[in-house]
Amino acid sequence: MTLTKRISLQLAAAISLMVFAYLLVLIQFISVQSLLSETVQQIRLVDALSLKLFQLQHNLEIALLSSDENHPPDSTRLIDLEASIREAAENYLSRTDDPARRQSLERFLEVRKSMEAMEKRLSDPPEATDAETYRIILAEWKQNADVAHETLTEMAGVRLRIQAAFLEKIDEKRSTTLKIAIFFVVVGAICLVVIWTYTRKNLLIPLRRLASSAEALSKGEEVIRIPDTERKDEVGILARSFESMVAAVQNRTEKLMLKNLQLENEIKDRKRVERELSIAKEDLERRVEERTVEIQRRSKDLETLLYVTSHDLREPLRAIRHFSALLLEKEQTSRDEASNDFLERIHNGAARLDQLIEDILLLSQAQRMEEEMVEVSGEELVREALGGLAQKIEETGASIYIEEGFPTFCVSPRWVAQALYNLIGNSLKFHRSGEKPEIEVAPIPDDRKDLGEGYVIRDRGPGIKPEYGEQIFELFKRAVGREVEGTGAGLAIVKQVAERHGGQVWYEPREGGGAQFFLTLKTPPPSKIGRDCGEQVEVD
Repeated sequence: MTLTKRISLQLAAAISLMVFAYLLVLIQFISVQSLLSETVQQIRLVDALSLKLFQLQHNLEIALLSSDENHPPDSTRLIDLEASIREAAENYLSRTDDPARRQSLERFLEVRKSMEAMEKRLSDPPEATDAETYRIILAEWKQNADVAHETLTEMAGVRLRIQAAFLEKIDEKRSTTLKIAIFFVVVGAICLVVIWTYTRKNLLIPLRRLASSAEALSKGEEVIRIPDTERKDEVGILARSFESMVAAVQNRTEKLMLKNLQLENEIKDRKRVERELSIAKEDLERRVEERTVEIQRRSKDLETLLYVTSHDLREPLRAIRHFSALLLEKEQTSRDEASNDFLERIHNGAARLDQLIEDILLLSQAQRMEEEMVEVSGEELVREALGGLAQKIEETGASIYIEEGFPTFCVSPRWVAQALYNLIGNSLKFHRSGEKPEIEVAPIPDDRKDLGEGYVIRDRGPGIKPEYGEQIFELFKRAVGREVEGTGAGLAIVKQVAERHGGQVWYEPREGGGAQFFLTLKTPPPSKIGRDCGEQVEVD
């Protein structure tokens, strides 16, 4: 049986004992109430009978005082009283168990029978009764009066005996109730002491020991042994659960301490590495600074060299182009066909080399772009680019379609116009043989605006193979042969301009044939960036 059941049974027994004691006291109280009611009823009967006996005695005495040997007592006044006395006496006899009281009343009733005979004789006519008979009747009346007096005296004693018996029974009931109360108080106290002792020994003391162990554990002290783990009741279950918890906590504490030690070592190693990294960073910054200065110096030297070289190269190239053009314009009959072909090749090669030098200079400037940002309409940039291509548009008979809805940009107008010039010029160069170029210039579609605002240039040319879709934006990379004029630097310049403006450029084949180039510019208008668009900045 578990500890909880044992304590519950003990408490149930104590409560049952208290309820039983209460029921016994209640029964005693009901018994006292019944005894009191019975005693009161008997006293009332005795009092009623005593009153009637007193009236009878009084009337008998009055009748005797008013009579003599020649005048017998008047019995008419006693007839009604005698009937009520007899009824009261018989009623009392039916309700009492006291032998002495019953004997006294029975003797009184026998006397009353003789009195009824005398009353009957007194009620006879005077001639039927002589003087001797009156004397006998009178003597009997006196005797009856004495009996009534004695009975009245006995009734008074009966009343006192009833009261005494009632008090005696009350004392007996009180004594019994007191004994019962004392007995159950003693037994209840013993039960409470037993329950308290049992509960203290089997519940409170073990719980106090567990609480002490828990408090020691909370203070970080080592708990060697948990008490009462061998018990089979609820305290044992609690102790074993607590023991398991302590083992888990100690195991976790050991792991945490080990982890903490590892973390401390890691922190030490990290601090050491941070110090080494800090030293390395300072050394790297110093080297980067030195390298940057060196690169800037070399870049400046390269720019100077590029400028000087391009200038020095372009002068002889111009001379070659000029003199070869003069020779080609002269009379060609003095030269054979091979000489004319050589001269034409020299002239075209010089022109191509001059254009290549021009593109290299332009690409170098695009890479070092440092321009004043200007708020300009997107359509205005398209018009500026088309202005530089007017002659080629006229020569090819191209049709240019410009859509509406271009946004306003805060960009370098020169370089964005140059990028549009290269893209549109690329579409003018690459068109189907025998067909006039058809070119559309439109804003970036809504489904591409997450990449930025910008332009899309579409044509109906031969298009570009997918494997060349990315390399065409590299320097000197072309998707066609030498039959189409060009240096391979135009799209590379477009890529530099797009990246310098935070955007990008890419190629997609056009549905139905042709090519389309997308150019995005992530440069919002000044209303969105909160600065003056005319500020001198380096676009990067």
